[in-house]
Amino acid sequence: MSPLITDLPIVLSVLFVLSHLTSYDFIIGIIAFFGASYLICSGIESLKIKKNGFAEIL
Repeated sequence: MSPLITDLPIVLSVLFVLSHLTSYDFIIGIIAFFGASYLICSGIESLKIKKNGFAEIL
């Protein structure tokens, strides 16, 4: 129940801001580009194999 209460003001404020940015396609495109770039970088980092301490013990 608490996510509904806490997330509702955030969703409404984002919808309010985006409704006023409808004529600014370039700004929304830049925001989308940086968001997609962040998701791609996060995905690549999560796919990399990280060394753990077990290999050093053996």
